[in-house]
Amino acid sequence: MVRLRCAGVWLDSVAAYTDPVVTRRWGQGGGGVSEVTWEMDLQDGSIPACLTRGSLVELFNGGAPAGRAILGQPGRAEDGIEFSATGEYRQAEATLCLTEMPTQVSTVIPDQAIDAAIARGALPWSRPASVFGEAAAATTNGLNYLNVLLDAVADNTGRRWYITDDGRAQMVADTTSPSWLLAPGLVELGAEEDGYASHLFGRYVLNTTSTLQTASTFDEFASGLWGRREFGTDLTPAGPMTGSAARARLDGLLAKGKARLRPVDRLEVNSQQLLTIGGQPASLELVRPGDMVRAPGRTPLSLNGAPYFDFVIGETSHDGGPTLTIAPVDLAARNLEDVLSLAPASTLTA
Repeated sequence: MVRLRCAGVWLDSVAAYTDPVVTRRWGQGGGGVSEVTWEMDLQDGSIPACLTRGSLVELFNGGAPAGRAILGQPGRAEDGIEFSATGEYRQAEATLCLTEMPTQVSTVIPDQAIDAAIARGALPWSRPASVFGEAAAATTNGLNYLNVLLDAVADNTGRRWYITDDGRAQMVADTTSPSWLLAPGLVELGAEEDGYASHLFGRYVLNTTSTLQTASTFDEFASGLWGRREFGTDLTPAGPMTGSAARARLDGLLAKGKARLRPVDRLEVNSQQLLTIGGQPASLELVRPGDMVRAPGRTPLSLNGAPYFDFVIGETSHDGGPTLTIAPVDLAARNLEDVLSLAPASTLTA
């Protein structure tokens, strides 16, 4: 069972509570613990001081950090009081990109924006290593939110940004090696071609002449396998840039799967159906978004006729029970839940 500590107080010393439902995400908009919900049996209905809105909720699994979140307003449930906490990475959605006090001018350097937000108490994160130390876009007078700035860097470099289980800000590329194996014959993943493109074009402002130019890149392998399909994107909101910078943004889209068909299925698995690469039952509490799963069997998603399909996990949901729900990182939106979870929060000010 995942243990909870809120505002430094172990909750099992306060009252009994249900196994928390922990949802984690990886992809556009950041990654890490997204939401934690649980119910508590508070006999007199009063809310202890450690459970007030804005308190830090820490998750532990066998004594090891398993995530952090910020407590929201408690609500009434059928059998007690329901609590919901929002993952730390979501704090970036309400944090502006400013330099440190007293100047506090707008910045497009992620390291600078993160450090200043931590210093003024706007973020509970830590940053022991560089996330990105260069300007991510042309300097503007706009007030950008931190998640938008980090998304811009992630798109430009083909990486993902996330908050680790112990609160550290990091940015890494998707893994290319599977950590987990689905039991053979368990699922047959469907494929969706919406969003697929083999040839990418980006319109940008050239920083030497301020004229509009077009950069392009392509995936020849994907084009031969699934056909040529073009995709255009407007890079002008990011401000003037070089041709190589514009190409890098398009290559970043390819690196994160633009030239691949997208899976359409969520999977519910138990520890006998999701295995380690060595074939041992998985410890469901240790499965994380950002991990890669290998699904045996030839599917429409398989590359080059391979008898398997590898996918990066984009979301997990676990209530402490015997099953875990996982979704691929590039899941095609087929219902309202997926549409809302995949929608970008906002766009970069320029």
